[in-house]
Amino acid sequence: MRFLYSLDLLHKARVRFPRLRRYQDPPFFVRAMTAAKAFFALKDTTYVCHRHEVSWNIQKTLDLLTGIADVARFAKSRGHFTLLRQQMLRMFVEYKGVILKALFSDSRWKVVERLIQTLSFFQPRILDFKDGARRLYEYFGLTSQDVAVMVQAAHAS
Repeated sequence: MRFLYSLDLLHKARVRFPRLRRYQDPPFFVRAMTAAKAFFALKDTTYVCHRHEVSWNIQKTLDLLTGIADVARFAKSRGHFTLLRQQMLRMFVEYKGVILKALFSDSRWKVVERLIQTLSFFQPRILDFKDGARRLYEYFGLTSQDVAVMVQAAHAS
């Protein structure tokens, strides 16, 4: 373990793990470290985590976006702009493939809605759905042909 938490501190600060299938650790971690105000971290590796390929589905993708939005909201409200920027990078770089795959799924509109809500923490004007959808496609590097395919698929379903 790299971090040990005081149960009393977690109770007093009401820090809990969110009920998410993916990305539940970052919201917990950020709140726990903020509540602690000061902490020690080991610089040496104390455990090794073997990563396995995640089987992504729409619910896990929606939970991922909910977790990113949660940390972004928290970071923005406290002026932690480095943490806010990190969440943007996670969304646009680390998890871009997962999100793009979900954007081309049968549940794409749930994903678009959650993405627009998530992006609103980075750019408030994105809540205008028409403008938000256009910007969403720009952020994820989708072409007008990609958008046309999604629209056509949406009308077919």
